[in-house]
Amino acid sequence: MKNQIGTSLVLAAFFCGCATTIPVSEYTRKQDFFEKINKTARLQMGRIVQLDGQETYGKNIHVSPDSTSWTDDAEILKRTVPTSSIREITFYKHFSGAVQGLFLGMVSGTVLGALQVLSNPDYYQDVPGIAYVIMWGIVGGPVGLLVGGGIGSRDKFILTDSTLESERMQDTKAKEK
Repeated sequence: MKNQIGTSLVLAAFFCGCATTIPVSEYTRKQDFFEKINKTARLQMGRIVQLDGQETYGKNIHVSPDSTSWTDDAEILKRTVPTSSIREITFYKHFSGAVQGLFLGMVSGTVLGALQVLSNPDYYQDVPGIAYVIMWGIVGGPVGLLVGGGIGSRDKFILTDSTLESERMQDTKAKEK
């Protein structure tokens, strides 16, 4: 039973992603919100989702009160649309995800090693149990690093209040189930 719990904890740690959702409603001035997006967008690829559902990946994203512009990655074209037609912009940070994954992997590996030692202490009489725990932590770190770097951490900027309300309704429905 302890073995199954440990495995479940390790798997849960690897499948959780670190994400930040930043709605426009958190800012009293929209200009501050746009500046935050523009600061985050420097030298990063972003996913732009428009109100009509169209998704585009672009670089050099710049958001202002009346227009949003970016260089489309697929077509290598400069695109400009009204900011009011943008639902959300998401940035994936793979380095941050790798660092977070390294930490989660080490913690998960250490917990798994401890559970292994606790579940069968007679097996670990020749080697001190702490060495086995540390070994699992060392193994878990690089695995978490690779997984976290591949997934990346995410900053999601929601530009329309209606998107925020629909997400809150979906969260409420999910909690009711």
